[in-house]
Amino acid sequence: MFEIKYQDRTLQVDEVLPLLPLRDVVVYPTMIHPLLVGRPGSIAAVEQAMLAERLIFVATQKDKETDEPAPQDIHRTGTIAHITQLLRLPDGTMKILVEGLARGRVRHYVQEEGHFTVQVAPRQDLLPDEETEIDALVRMTQEYFADYVRHHKRIAEAVQENIAGIGDPVLLADTVATHLPDKLELKQTLLEEENVASRLRILVRVLSEEVEILKLERKIESEVKSQVQRNQREFYLNEQLKAIRRELGQDVDEGRELDELAAAIEEARMPEEVEETAMRELDRLAKMPPMSPEASVIRTYIETLAAMPWRKKTRDRLDIGRVRRMSIIEEAGEKQIRMAHLAVVGSHSVNGVAELHSKLLRERVLKD
Repeated sequence: MFEIKYQDRTLQVDEVLPLLPLRDVVVYPTMIHPLLVGRPGSIAAVEQAMLAERLIFVATQKDKETDEPAPQDIHRTGTIAHITQLLRLPDGTMKILVEGLARGRVRHYVQEEGHFTVQVAPRQDLLPDEETEIDALVRMTQEYFADYVRHHKRIAEAVQENIAGIGDPVLLADTVATHLPDKLELKQTLLEEENVASRLRILVRVLSEEVEILKLERKIESEVKSQVQRNQREFYLNEQLKAIRRELGQDVDEGRELDELAAAIEEARMPEEVEETAMRELDRLAKMPPMSPEASVIRTYIETLAAMPWRKKTRDRLDIGRVRRMSIIEEAGEKQIRMAHLAVVGSHSVNGVAELHSKLLRERVLKD
C-alpha cells in the first residue's frame, strides 16, 4: 500500500492494480474523462477494479492501431484513476467515467493472461526552490492559453476563465494539457515529466506555436473567403451584363466574334506558351464590355498574334555568286537613275538662268 494526496484528501492505494490500455487518449490527474471499453481484456480489468475500491491504472498505447497490446506496446507511465460511473451497453461494451488521482509508473507486470495486472509506484511532482520562477511560468501559461482560446473556435471562454483562476502550478499544467490539440506524444511527454517548471515551459512553447498556426489559418481563411466573394461578385455582374447584352441584341454578335477569334488562335498553330497567353486574353475579353478601350486593345492583340506566320517558313537562297551578281545589277541600276536625275536637275537649272536673264533685259528696256 502507498498513500497519495488528492485535493484535500489522503488516499490509501494498493500497489497492485488492474491495467486499462487506452488507444488515443491520455488521462491526467484531477481530470474526469469518459472512456468506451470494448476489448475483452479491458472489460475484465474494469470488472476487477469494480470489486476492489474502483481503482484502476490507465496507460496509453504507443500505437493506437494495436488491437491486442503486449506490455512493450504500452507506456509505463500512466495515471492512477477512480471509476466514478459505469454503464453497461446492450452490445456487451461499457462506458465508464474515470477521475485521475495521481501519476504512476509500472514497476512490473504481475499478470498478463486475460487482463493485465501491474505493480505501480506513485510519481512525485517536483517544484523549483525559486517561487518567482514558477509564478512567472504560471502567469505566462495563463496568458498564452487566453490568447490560444481567443483564436480557437472550439474552446469555450468559460474554460479560459477557469484556467485564469487556477493558482496551483501542478493543476494548471494538467488542466491546460488536457485542452491541447490531439498530439498523443506531446501529452504523454507532459505526463511523464516530473519537473513542474519544465511542464510549464513546454506548454508555453507549444501554446505560442499553436497561436501562430491559428493566426495563419485565420489569415488564409480570410483570403479564401475574400476570393470566393470576389469570384461570386464577378460571376453575378457578368450574368447581369450578359442579360443586358441579350436585351440590346449584342450577345449574338459578341459570341460570334469570340468564336472567330478562338478559331483563329487554333488555326495559327502558335507555340504552346503563346497560345496559352492568347486564350487567357480571350477569356478576359469575354468578360469585358465590347465597347471598352481595353477590349479593343486586347482584340487587336489577339488578332495580331493570330496573323503572325508561326509555322510558315521561306526557302533560303545561299548561292553567294547569285547574290554578288544581283548586287552588281542593283548598283548599276541605281547609278543610271542618279545620272538621269542629275541631267534633269541640270536642264532645269540652265533654263532657269536663261529665263532670269531675259526678264532682267525686259525690265531695263522698259525703264529706259
